[in-house]
Amino acid sequence: MKVCWLTSVAAPYTIRLFEQIGRSIDLYVVMDDKKEANRSSEWILPEESSFSLYRIDKDYSKKIKELAEICDILIDGIYLSRYGFEAVSAFKKKDKKVLMAADGGIAKDRGFLINRIMSYLMGRHDHFLSSSSFTDRYFLYYGVKKEKIFHYRFTSLDEKDIVENHKISKDKKLLREQLGMSDRFTMISVGQPIPRKGFDILVKAYKQSGLSDQIDLYIVGGEAQKQVAQYVEENHLDNVHFIGLLSKKELNRYYGASDLFILPTREDIWGLVIEEAMSFGLPVITSDNCVCGLHFNQIDEGVAVCKNLDVDAYARQIRRFYEAKDTIFEISQGVYEAVRPYTIENSSRDILNVLSLL
Repeated sequence: MKVCWLTSVAAPYTIRLFEQIGRSIDLYVVMDDKKEANRSSEWILPEESSFSLYRIDKDYSKKIKELAEICDILIDGIYLSRYGFEAVSAFKKKDKKVLMAADGGIAKDRGFLINRIMSYLMGRHDHFLSSSSFTDRYFLYYGVKKEKIFHYRFTSLDEKDIVENHKISKDKKLLREQLGMSDRFTMISVGQPIPRKGFDILVKAYKQSGLSDQIDLYIVGGEAQKQVAQYVEENHLDNVHFIGLLSKKELNRYYGASDLFILPTREDIWGLVIEEAMSFGLPVITSDNCVCGLHFNQIDEGVAVCKNLDVDAYARQIRRFYEAKDTIFEISQGVYEAVRPYTIENSSRDILNVLSLL
């Protein structure tokens, strides 16, 4: 089988997924990775791999027509772009199967015109790869037939990551000593310091919980937003710690040293950081606008979902997990077991199985 996969993401986990799939089929990846040019060395593409890689350039039209000739299936991961539109047209002209792949998606009214455009673009695909029942709702909202949707486990973790992260979490006391952390209950949040991630909501909920003297809060991901830092200072939240960008290895140490993960995001079409935290056995609090959180909330009670922007709800969940600190080990085990099957290896198997059915 020969498959063409159109994508805009050059993330390390995406490359590892392609490597897995490319060992079983002839995989041709066409990548629009211009916006990833300033990423760290972890994002550098390999010189040798199990799949063939083409970058979108001035010869794209010619290349996609050639791939439509030799490939059996197109997986369209950038369906809202002219590149996706052109690729679907080329493959449909050759009467080839076309799948749309979505890591996540939130069903909502985007206005009459946008809704019509999205329905039209989705309707050009034969089948759909979905990460969860909530992503299904996204497809269904725009008119996709349920029988055309197939599921796969979306993740940035491989089997080795899951095992190693679980081991790291067992050295909590040592990690805290090494990182200069206290013995207090510790909550961590990770993400870019941008409004969408909801760190302003987080510090307000942290204060409102009434536990700012009992809980350390670490916010990791870059220089603090001015208004967030100002709120922390004005309210004398001395146990809030802002940590800049970290390497994966360093970030893992902070995960391992923590007791609870919180992400009050205003919107995340998936939220891979949720799975990362869960692989360390961390219970999770997040928004009902985070598809990953909604998905795992259905699987394990150690993942709590709050109404978007509801500071009171976040404060209640912070108190809930703090008050359950004596049973946090049991909660952590449930969280870890819930995320353990979500590996790149299993994601590859899921996708290959779907392709074999077409």
